[in-house]
Amino acid sequence: MKLPEIYVLVVGGAGVVALAYYLPGIWRHTNRRLDGQPDLWPYGELGWRSFARCIIPIYGLWVLGYALVGLIVLTAHAPLPAWVAQSTAACAVVLLLLTVSVFLFNWPKIIVPPSMRDGPGVLVQLLTRRRNRQ
Repeated sequence: MKLPEIYVLVVGGAGVVALAYYLPGIWRHTNRRLDGQPDLWPYGELGWRSFARCIIPIYGLWVLGYALVGLIVLTAHAPLPAWVAQSTAACAVVLLLLTVSVFLFNWPKIIVPPSMRDGPGVLVQLLTRRRNRQ
């Protein structure tokens, strides 16, 4: 095994272990890491709550991107088949649209952790703030 292959397997394995460790706690709300805004977060409380709601599709994008990098590194001697590239691109577009949808509208609720499903999305909150100012 060459060094890039070892790197892909080690980092990918660490990512999968981290996902397996953190996601159930986030979903059941036993892991409270996402409850409060970190000190260095530059986008305010509204941005943090919206980011926390998007954590599931964001992790999905990360896994998809890393799997694609792994496929490229592990199959460096031969090009990827067209169907692999097309299906990966389609999955990435769907996950990106889901992330934007959850961020702006807090919908679809099924991919939002249960403890975060009640709040409105960013767009609704920004429009409400704007109406309250006038």
